Parts: sequence; C-alpha cells; structure tokens
Amino acid sequence: MGLAVSTTPAALFTLISTVCFIMIAQGYDKRAGFRQRRGGVGSVVFTVAVLVLVGILMIYATRPTKVTFLDTGLKLHGMYGVQYSWEEIEQVKLLQELPTIRTRTNGSAVGSHLKGYFQTAEYGKVKLLVDRSKPPFIYLEVDNSIVIFNVGTAEETEALFQELSQRVEAERT
Repeated sequence: MGLAVSTTPAALFTLISTVCFIMIAQGYDKRAGFRQRRGGVGSVVFTVAVLVLVGILMIYATRPTKVTFLDTGLKLHGMYGVQYSWEEIEQVKLLQELPTIRTRTNGSAVGSHLKGYFQTAEYGKVKLLVDRSKPPFIYLEVDNSIVIFNVGTAEETEALFQELSQRVEAERT
C-alpha cells in the first residue's frame, strides 16, 4: 500500500510565499537602488482577501456531497455536482473500497476529501465526490462514464444506496 501525501501544506506555503515576494518586490525602487517604504495597506488587504477566499474554497471542498432524488432523476449538489436522469443510470453498486487512484486530472484533494476527475487503475477516468475516510462508496455508471460518491456517514450512504437501487430498478420495469 502506497503512502498518501497531501499537497495542501505545499500549496499553502507556495501561495503565502508568492504573495509575500510580490509585496516585497513592489517596495523596491530600482532607480534609487534600495527599498523605499510605501503604504502597504492595499497589499495587506489584498493578501488577506485572497487567503480568506482560499480558506472558504477549502472548507467548501470538504463538505459532504448532498444528494436529492427528483421525479426525473438524481441530483448531486456541490462542487462538480450534476443531475442524471433515471434512464441514464446504467449500473449502481456499493463499493467498500475506492479504486486505485493514479492521478488527479481536474479537481480538489483536500485531506481525505476528493472532488473532481481522477484517473484510476481499475476504471480509467472517474468523477469522485467522496470522503475516502468514510466508506462505503456508491458507484454509478452513467452513459459510459463513472461517478463514485458518498455522503456524511456510512449509514447514510448505505440507506441512500438502497433507495437509489430501488428507484433505478423501478424505472427499468
């Protein structure tokens, strides 16, 4: 089993250090050959605003997936959310383990929360909307694409799977 390494600390360090270097570079006057003290309130406000927005985005990325059953289909809310009609859903399975993730192609991976498109060893390209620390996971095959998701707790995910399976089966008959 491989070592799972989070890129969050490296991304935060890069973001903060880049903003600091930009602020330092703005204070240098190359004609005079030294740093001149100028009002940096605007830079500080901008930096704080960027950090707050990044924090909000990270919090949003770690929220559990919300699922709504509609008369016409299934709606997954949030980042990378989508709506599927009952006719589009080809297969529903309950997975106890996620497929082996090779790489993230588009999306976020904040701690154990994976949202977006990932390349896997078993299925190729899949859309993940999961907290990988809280199995099981619902596997949907929809129009030759694969979506894997879970919700807040294992019990909620299993109950959702039961209802989803019943609805998909009812649409087929």
